[in-house]
Amino acid sequence: MGISASCPALIHIRYVILFLLDDRSSGKGTLEIIMAKKTASKKKSKKRVKKKASKKATKKKATRKKTTKKKAAKKTASKRKAKKSPLTKAQIEEFQEAEARAIKFDWFNFPQFMVVADDLVEAGDKEWARKLYKIAESNAESSNDFRTIADSLAEILNDKKWAIRLYKKAERKAETVDDYSWLAGNLWATLDDKEWVKRLYKKVEGKAEHCETFRELADNLCELGDMEWARKVYKKAEDNAQGSSDYRSLAGSLRNTLGDKKWAKDVSEKSKDKAEAGKTISAASLLKLKSLDGVKLTKIYVCWNRIYERETCSGTYYFEDGTSEVGGSYNNNVLSGCLEFDEEESRNCVDNFEGLIETLKDNDWLKYSEEFFNFSGTGKSIDYDFDEFVDYQHENTDDCDFTVEDPPSKLDFFISDENDRELAFRFNETYQGKTAGYVFGKYVEEDRVAENTDTFFKTKDIATLIKQLLKGKSL
Repeated sequence: MGISASCPALIHIRYVILFLLDDRSSGKGTLEIIMAKKTASKKKSKKRVKKKASKKATKKKATRKKTTKKKAAKKTASKRKAKKSPLTKAQIEEFQEAEARAIKFDWFNFPQFMVVADDLVEAGDKEWARKLYKIAESNAESSNDFRTIADSLAEILNDKKWAIRLYKKAERKAETVDDYSWLAGNLWATLDDKEWVKRLYKKVEGKAEHCETFRELADNLCELGDMEWARKVYKKAEDNAQGSSDYRSLAGSLRNTLGDKKWAKDVSEKSKDKAEAGKTISAASLLKLKSLDGVKLTKIYVCWNRIYERETCSGTYYFEDGTSEVGGSYNNNVLSGCLEFDEEESRNCVDNFEGLIETLKDNDWLKYSEEFFNFSGTGKSIDYDFDEFVDYQHENTDDCDFTVEDPPSKLDFFISDENDRELAFRFNETYQGKTAGYVFGKYVEEDRVAENTDTFFKTKDIATLIKQLLKGKSL
């Protein structure tokens, strides 16, 4: 009987026989090999299934990511719509032009940005304003700059946290008495942080030298409610008073701010004594010298804190419609500097002492206006021929006009005595009521600082003292 290959039972028997034969000869049956192959085949099949499943999962994940991105984009777009500027189209265009001008004119970059930013807050667009405040901060340099920005942040934008950060920068940049005093006053007004204000007033007290500074500080301390500290500072003001006007101002503060009428009366008496002393003062007694024999006047510097310059310039204006026109601009500057006078009319000298005496009498300082070009200063503003323009290109400076509205802020004298020792002293500008005058400042003789006189000098008195020093005797 033949064997059919299609019969399952017979096939099974044949596999068993082959297995037994192989097992005897090699130690591993054919069936085992076949079953291993089947197992490997199954594993491959499972891997393919897993791979397909993984691809599907990746595809689903990518689909989810796309959906998420679309949702995020919609959300962002929704936020943008929510942050849409509340300004009208006309307002936006106006502020864009103002911002462009602020960027263009670097000289006035800082104040221009401040003006635009403040106006934007008032108009209702705080987000745009914040960007400009940041630009203003990046352009700030001095304590005054940072203080000004902080004031706007606190009072206009109402961002106290940012304001505090900039007030701290302003304090780190502060150098002068005015820097600390102004910062303290503004901090008090905007943040009402009295402890911080007191710390700044301590620095003011440490740097103060003049009666007026001490008096103003004491007035502020009274407003803070620290009367004990105020009294100590008022005493320093009295000790540093240099003329009858100082005593009068101090007496007013003692009476009206501190409420001490007795102290105020005592100080008022000193004011009268000093005013009377000015009628008989001489150069010798002023300089604490026995006589003017052998004394020689060598040099005098006459100085101003403010001389006004108006610089006339020409250039080309460019307008929004594409046209242009030649026109003028006018730079308004404030200058400071000194004129030198001596008897020998040296290279840096503008005139001799006789010329200075005449100028003190007629007050015609503009005769030395050519020397004002050597003064230093900063620009305060620019006036333009046109109100509306896109750009202006400066081409030439055509003329400069100077205005001397204020008397000299100080006069520095240098003299030598019979032993050729140099003495230096100063007259500082002050006011007696509405009358401008001067008080005699410190001078140094070697290592000794002479005592001050508190006499009020008018300009004609200083001219008389110059004559005394030139003649070598009291008049």
